[in-house]
Amino acid sequence: MNALLRSFGLSSVTVVGGGGAWAPTDSADLSQWLDASDAATITATGNNLTTLADKSTNSNDFTAGNDPQTGTRTHNSLNVIDFDGVDQYIENTAYIPASDFQHIIVYLIENVNDGGDSVCRIGGSSRFVLRCANASVHNTYADLVGTGNLDGSDSADGQDVFRIVRHVFDFTTGEWKQYINGALTINDGSNLGTTFNTERLTYGASHNSAGWSDMALAEVGIFENIGDTDGQKMEGYLADKWNITLDAGHPYVGGPP
Repeated sequence: MNALLRSFGLSSVTVVGGGGAWAPTDSADLSQWLDASDAATITATGNNLTTLADKSTNSNDFTAGNDPQTGTRTHNSLNVIDFDGVDQYIENTAYIPASDFQHIIVYLIENVNDGGDSVCRIGGSSRFVLRCANASVHNTYADLVGTGNLDGSDSADGQDVFRIVRHVFDFTTGEWKQYINGALTINDGSNLGTTFNTERLTYGASHNSAGWSDMALAEVGIFENIGDTDGQKMEGYLADKWNITLDAGHPYVGGPP
């Protein structure tokens, strides 16, 4: 794989792309792509992140709140964005997918002190939240507003380990799925409603005034389709790039697409 040395704030890391021929931009349905390892998408003052730009063609850029850190932490020799769990987040208040979509995220939870600690929030009064649901360990609970904990996944490796989590939202049937490192963990989601209303898309918190997580964010992709083709290719791409082991039955467990 080709490597490109980039400078992040006060430190330097090696940026390594996925090793296969496929890239997220090969999908016509890519609507958002955030990549903490790409210095060209990062605006910062020293190590204080200001903006994380969207690598898709849609310019769905994210603004940082309260100085999450860049250039201070890496995984697989790649830069990640570090959130302190006190008040830091990144947010876009203009973009929420308006049709069926899937959301794929690479992250690590470091410490948990409240069940409301959240990795991300999609939407406003009609929303989805990926949160810890435990005061001491990250259990990958997925919430829809008004329905409580529809489902969750107790996982021994849920904390201090980078993972790939994919959610597939089918508004036509009102159902959704969750995959962790390519393995299906929720297949009976219901009560999805018609869409998530446009209010905010937040990482590092449930919104910009609560639910902050002590976490690291590596990469995010959103595709406005619900097919496994893009979803599994993105999982394979991310697993290769970030050195994460996929489920044994995954089509790209042996290498990237």
